[in-house]
Amino acid sequence: SSGINAEWPLRPGAQVEKEITKLKDLITQRDTEINILVNLLKKEKARIAGSGGENVHNNRQDSPPPRNKPATQPNRNVKNLSKGRQEAFDIFRRDYEHNRAIEMNKSELKARMKEAKQIGGLVNKSREKINSLKSSIEQRRIAMAVQGLVTADNPASVMDPKEEELKKHIKKKKVPTATLR
Repeated sequence: SSGINAEWPLRPGAQVEKEITKLKDLITQRDTEINILVNLLKKEKARIAGSGGENVHNNRQDSPPPRNKPATQPNRNVKNLSKGRQEAFDIFRRDYEHNRAIEMNKSELKARMKEAKQIGGLVNKSREKINSLKSSIEQRRIAMAVQGLVTADNPASVMDPKEEELKKHIKKKKVPTATLR
């Protein structure tokens, strides 16, 4: 009983070598993260020392969260981060594996928003024109009623070519939204 487990293979198999490689990579990654954090702390200390010994807690932009808020909730306002935290956040964003997909989705969303605004503008212009044309038709009808050409008993006693033309314009303005794209 030499203290070595009898089940442990004398020669590491492929599975053990794979696990060793994985652990070495994890250690390398953690060392890199620690170095980044140490550098950020050094920069933060230098910034604080450069402030001339003023009361740092009153001047800090990233003050502690209010007591009614859990301390684990992240501060969503990136603009209020200290330089060190901002640098760490930028590194995270740059190295995040899904960052490319996020950026592509953001640009696609911006393009769709722009297109939606353009279509909305066209729809609003059409609505305004239709309402104007309806108002013109109503004014024509009132004018014809005043002239006595149309009676309440027989509203279509006289066909008004101008009204028909205005109705055609309204029909043209009622374009299905699928054709606006």
